[in-house]
Amino acid sequence: MRRGAIQSIQPIGLGAALAIIVVLALATILSVVIRRRDEQENFISMLNHELKTPLSVIRMTLDNDGALNEEQQRIARAVRDMTSIIERCVQADRISLGLVAPRRSDIRIASLLATIRDASPSPERLRIDADDLLDCASDEQLLVVILNNLIDNALKYGKSNMPVQIVAASAVHRGKAGIRIEVLNPP
Repeated sequence: MRRGAIQSIQPIGLGAALAIIVVLALATILSVVIRRRDEQENFISMLNHELKTPLSVIRMTLDNDGALNEEQQRIARAVRDMTSIIERCVQADRISLGLVAPRRSDIRIASLLATIRDASPSPERLRIDADDLLDCASDEQLLVVILNNLIDNALKYGKSNMPVQIVAASAVHRGKAGIRIEVLNPP
């Protein structure tokens, strides 16, 4: 009788031991993921600081000289480009870590696209087709990150002698009014 009771408890004990092993394995994996996430966040933060400080020194030096010659203008544009890339990397990291909570505001799309074009490394290649009356409610900072990435990719990987067309138009998605933005560069 006693032996039968022990034999009937063995599968339960084995199941409990297996459950404990699985929980311990998951806890170990989770701690590794959290540690890597923290390391990534620390690396991006350190990189942000270490790169932005010398860029600020260059920018301040250029700003103190008054009118910039052509070479200084290229340097200033390169500093702006590098600062923009760093900001986008920091933002992308913060988004992937879930540290950014979207903040909706009204955005004038045509104005936003013009600002992005003016800050672009190749503004002469960008053609914007956006109705000046197009507005949307979105997180402007996140939208800028997304559009900058799309435009940068189109400039880098599209034909270098072709313009990049940015088209913004009213659209309906899932029964809600919105705006569709396309970045086009013929292959």
